Amino acid sequence: MTAIKIDHLTKVLKKHTVLDDITLELEENRIHGFVGQNGSGKTMLFRAVSGLIFPTSGTVEVFGRVI
Repeated sequence: MTAIKIDHLTKVLKKHTVLDDITLELEENRIHGFVGQNGSGKTMLFRAVSGLIFPTSGTVEVFGRVI
């Protein structure tokens, strides 16, 4: 079963595109790691998944529920 589904997620802050058209699915009962340079958008992605920020476009679903 898909735990987290991100579909065409984009986030723009002021004039900067922080997340650009991200699409991915994470299966439940798996361990996932996110690695990237400073400023690559890891924290912003998880803020969108947790509902702390709203995406400019795209959708985030957690266990089938749209965030």
